[in-house]
Amino acid sequence: MAVKTNKLIILFLTIPLFLIILSGCKKEALFIDENLSYELANNNNNGFFYCVFDDGKEYNGDEVFLNSVLAGRNKRFDYKNVWKNQSNDVHPPLYYALLHSVCSIMPDTFSKWQGIGINLIFAAVTLLFLYKMTNKIILSEVGSILIVLGYGITESFIDAGIFIRMYMMLNAVVAITSYLYYKLLYEKNENIKFYLVLTVVVTAGVLTQYFFLIYLFFLTVISIWILLTKKRYMAIIRLGFSLAISAIASYMVFPAMIYHIFKGYRGKESFNNLVSNSSFTRNIKMYMHYVLKGITGYPVILTAITIVVLLMILVFGKKGGDFCKSGWIRSLPFLLSSFCFIIVVAKISPQFAERYIWCVAPLVFSCMMTLFYSLLIFNGNRKTKMVILAATVLICGGSTLFSGLMYDFDECHQSIENVSKHSDNPCIYIYLPEIYYMTVDNYPELKDYDNLVYYASDNLNYNSMTKNYNKQQVVLISTPVENRDEIINKIRDEGGYKKVELLTVDGHDLGVESYLLSKNEE
Repeated sequence: MAVKTNKLIILFLTIPLFLIILSGCKKEALFIDENLSYELANNNNNGFFYCVFDDGKEYNGDEVFLNSVLAGRNKRFDYKNVWKNQSNDVHPPLYYALLHSVCSIMPDTFSKWQGIGINLIFAAVTLLFLYKMTNKIILSEVGSILIVLGYGITESFIDAGIFIRMYMMLNAVVAITSYLYYKLLYEKNENIKFYLVLTVVVTAGVLTQYFFLIYLFFLTVISIWILLTKKRYMAIIRLGFSLAISAIASYMVFPAMIYHIFKGYRGKESFNNLVSNSSFTRNIKMYMHYVLKGITGYPVILTAITIVVLLMILVFGKKGGDFCKSGWIRSLPFLLSSFCFIIVVAKISPQFAERYIWCVAPLVFSCMMTLFYSLLIFNGNRKTKMVILAATVLICGGSTLFSGLMYDFDECHQSIENVSKHSDNPCIYIYLPEIYYMTVDNYPELKDYDNLVYYASDNLNYNSMTKNYNKQQVVLISTPVENRDEIINKIRDEGGYKKVELLTVDGHDLGVESYLLSKNEE
């Protein structure tokens, strides 16, 4: 029976991983932060981790980009360089060290699958520990599988799986940490090995993303309160000692973290937002909206109404006392910590970004469905509760995908195709100096070009650009520079071009637009 159950677990929990692979196949382009992940991991330029190019010099379309992101064109297995890059950035280095390792194994290859492959591993870890924790709460293997499967088909999970950044790794660390805290609170079987594992996991979390500290703080405060009510004073002392060792180890591994948190520009932004009221109301509304849209799905509102009705039945029924003593209440520390995390992130984050709360999405979804499952047991027929649970989790989880994924950039497909098919022409790239690093966003369109020249918008020398004007056509790409229309018209007039065709469809990420200039009007 155990063998069959294990096979069932593997079968159903593989479905979300397969969905990540399918979505990865559709991924058309990379977000600026994803390109930056490869640059931070591999660029070996004395801590200067952006792409480097000279204005007016002719490049192959992918030359600048690949020089920046390929481990083969930089040093392989150079973790000292990763630490240097990250010290100059605003994030801890663990994820980038892993990405650098993968890229070093494939030194002359750039592929989205290098990053997505890492995500798949941590996605599997997230699902596994979410299952283990859920199963301890509801004591039902099938029910736990259904709940975890429901989360695995949410927008937040799949988007995190194809987004090449540290967030899926953070998901896994938060899931493991929550599982360990559950064992600490409710199983009382902690030993030296337990605290050693907890120390390692917490250290890994701190070295993955600083937002981990927010969730850890609330979970620890709530856990200490619960341990105090149970008079488990030695457990509190051991937990504190373990966390102290983690803090020391994190600092020793990456001393720059103190500067990042308190003096780095992101750290300063966070502390400034903490004491201001500028964007909190807007952010909290958007984050809570995303809880419904991308984590639990709008049908969860009906589920919540059902929960309230069933709770009322229990309160006035004979089984109310038994329900309050059932296992679902053990999920509350993690659900409460998750919502406290969301509130704080909404307060300190400089902008709304759904990826900031991905790490608590597994807990929000599973804890809510755990409550729903527990209510079904006390109110419904046990033979039908699994059918109701299955329908609920699949509808709530699957409904989040209706609006489409954010990070597959499927909408860029036509724009990329329009630009890349003119690769036999020269290409002029005009960029805004303040955001010159955005040029890497156009790698998918430009990788087949043999004649690509960059020009800064604040120092345009139209005479130096005339070498391209003897062509019948030229492709022009521009970041959101000031007076863009004026610049395009100037190039058109001086080059003798009669037609300007916009190649970008439905806008481009961060305001980049591409044009085809032709001397013939046809």
